[in-house]
Amino acid sequence: MVIGEKRLFVNRYEVGDWHDDIGWTDGWDVDIMRYTGYQPGPDLEQVSPMPLGFGYHFGGPHPGIFNAVFADGHVSQIGYDIDLITFNAMGNREDGLIIDLP
Repeated sequence: MVIGEKRLFVNRYEVGDWHDDIGWTDGWDVDIMRYTGYQPGPDLEQVSPMPLGFGYHFGGPHPGIFNAVFADGHVSQIGYDIDLITFNAMGNREDGLIIDLP
């Protein structure tokens, strides 16, 4: 997996947040960085306390899935209920594992 949608707080869509305020032009920053060590999930209303690592979650506004682009150019929908070990392996290009998605 090379690119995937990011999880956001719905009440911050129009104003941005600490992890969504500048965009891809910011370079090496949480605005564009995500981590496959956290379970992906749907966008949600802002809560306190913030879920652990929230600014680094993959996810999106779609029910049950988010979209991701892979190194070979194909796009896949990934379910929020994906096994975390499998999801984490998808973010590691050096482990040599082959992951079969439905």
